[in-house]
Amino acid sequence: MLHESPSGRLMSSWPLPCSVEEYPKILVELLNKIRNEKVTLEELSSYISKQKGLSDKWVVNSLRCSLLYTGLVEIKEDNTLRLTELGEEYLSSRDNRIVIQALIENIWGVREIMLLLLNRTLKVSDMYSALKKIGAPWKTQDQIGFRLRWLRAFGAVRRKGIYYELTEVGKDIARSLENFQVRMESLTPEEITKSAARLEEADHESIKRKLIEIGEIKGYYASEEYPMERFRLDVVWKRVPTGNPVKVFEVQIRGNFYEALAKLKHAWDIWNSGIFLITTEEYEPLARWLIDGSFHEIKNVIKIVNWKRINSYYKLIKELKNLEEDIGF
Repeated sequence: MLHESPSGRLMSSWPLPCSVEEYPKILVELLNKIRNEKVTLEELSSYISKQKGLSDKWVVNSLRCSLLYTGLVEIKEDNTLRLTELGEEYLSSRDNRIVIQALIENIWGVREIMLLLLNRTLKVSDMYSALKKIGAPWKTQDQIGFRLRWLRAFGAVRRKGIYYELTEVGKDIARSLENFQVRMESLTPEEITKSAARLEEADHESIKRKLIEIGEIKGYYASEEYPMERFRLDVVWKRVPTGNPVKVFEVQIRGNFYEALAKLKHAWDIWNSGIFLITTEEYEPLARWLIDGSFHEIKNVIKIVNWKRINSYYKLIKELKNLEEDIGF
């Protein structure tokens, strides 16, 4: 079970494009560049990519998390970046607690890791197992490692071999989260089991199969992994077998939302298809943020649908179909 509103904290984190020791220095450099220059996220990413010899795609994901997800930077109407009040406060004070608090408030799992480490030392695998029990959807330990890099860099956590522990600063911050700790510790085994069951329902292949069946019941020619130039679309519905798709679906439970939205935008560009992004409560804010920014052209045409509504619709349309067959309509 996720103890915070899914729209309040994002599940995805990412490292800065530098060593852990350089995090504060690089973050300050980035914030200063944004304060002093009129620059877009893409332009800033290109600048860092050339400087560090990294791919543009990797760097843009890094900066999106480091600057935007943390709430230190926002995107203006002309698509350029500007510091938020929080970003200005950090740049003026260089108080690392500001960054730690921003991570706690905006990135799911940071607060939980700090509470897990309060008065104990743990391995990454220990933290991963514990967070999985309370609803983390990650299939690898990478996201734990990303969060630990941030906490180490800004002085909340230190590493001792394969173990991690809180610093005195980290302990002070973790103790201030006492109310949340009570809610976390009060989670019963039954709630954990139910949460795990709900998590498993959000399955990419299962949702695709349901979309195929819904399309067929509604009289469309439905297919999956439909080719579109160099892409493959999760599910499409066509009115006639030889026609173009009239509805296109991308199922994005986690992973690369940028690519999913790029595919949907291209389908809309070339076929004028109805486009649908199927996702979860946790990732809907990320999808809407991307649509407000890089994919603003499709903001008024794309439908973002919670996967649970697909499940509900599937059950209803199946029941209606069975009822119609029983009555003979």
